[in-house]
Amino acid sequence: MEVAKVNWNSWMPSEDALMNLVDDKVVSQSLKTLTRICYVRLCKHEDYDEVIRCCAVLLNMEALKWCDMGLIMGAPISGNVLAYLASAVHHRLIDKAENFYESSTTSVADIDDSSAGLPNPASLNLNVCEDVKRLPVQRISCPSVMQFREHYLTTRTPVIITDAMCTWPALKKWSIPYLLSKMAYRTVPIEIGSKYSDDDWSQKLLPFHQFIADYITKHGNVGYLAQHELFEQIVDLAEDINIPDYCCLLSSPDDVDINAWFGPSGTVSPLHTDPRDNIFAQVMGSKYVSMCSPLETSKVYPYDSPLLFNTCQVDVEHPDFEKFPKFRDITLYNCVLRPGELLYIPFKWWHYLRSLETSFSISFWFGE
Repeated sequence: MEVAKVNWNSWMPSEDALMNLVDDKVVSQSLKTLTRICYVRLCKHEDYDEVIRCCAVLLNMEALKWCDMGLIMGAPISGNVLAYLASAVHHRLIDKAENFYESSTTSVADIDDSSAGLPNPASLNLNVCEDVKRLPVQRISCPSVMQFREHYLTTRTPVIITDAMCTWPALKKWSIPYLLSKMAYRTVPIEIGSKYSDDDWSQKLLPFHQFIADYITKHGNVGYLAQHELFEQIVDLAEDINIPDYCCLLSSPDDVDINAWFGPSGTVSPLHTDPRDNIFAQVMGSKYVSMCSPLETSKVYPYDSPLLFNTCQVDVEHPDFEKFPKFRDITLYNCVLRPGELLYIPFKWWHYLRSLETSFSISFWFGE
């Protein structure tokens, strides 16, 4: 859908409709400052054109919220038309409503933009246990698809692939301000807590600009946009990435599961396995990754729970050897993944990840 073809005038409500809208908003529990301003101005008949604009923004935000609820809870149908409609509404809001939520942008300057340069490896906080055998993950510069199949896919060997994301627009474009321009008012699912296996872990839906304000610009709070099919929801961002060619060895493009992982420094995915082979792409920031072979499964103490059967009970960086003695005999493959690098994580390999700074990663699950 082209934004220019949307007839926005047909969306403009009458004055009576606006009065009913703001009356409903004022008596509701979710009272907003913008609604108060609209209500007062309408009652005083001041600056009616501006009030119309403000209330139209409110209506479009409500429409956008319900579009996102459909996209998050449902599935793409009819060519994913709902996602394109939501994109058109968001473009309109960004053009007209930039100043309504100043908190979404005032603290952006306080965030370290990963495009400004990479941290010195010596300065990275790697609390790696010294009592466990550790080996580095091999790195290779953009192997051919056939080389990848022969040396890594067939042998189920992890590898970091460099120089394979050079054509991705995301590497040059993506920053906090850019992401806000594409999805500031979009509703996204956020995991609250340091890791999903904790008892106090929870989830909630938030506008993206609020997620940035509450969990990216503020230190101490841990919120994670994790394992979400963001690119089916935010189609503008999908134009900035490419499915790695290596996935085509086992799957068609339509059969590749693409998930986004975006959050502040300190977000953790405990040692776990994925349901398929994984090409893990790092776009912003750096991530510490620790992996072990499925042959080590008896030493990682998976949970007995049917919900966490693919997750290890051991804290990889601070293991309790009295409680989990077999973990001392494990061999871990460790690396720091940087922007522009792909990591191949074979099916059934256990892997632990921790963000070393504000980080945006994308997983491409492929194969059976």
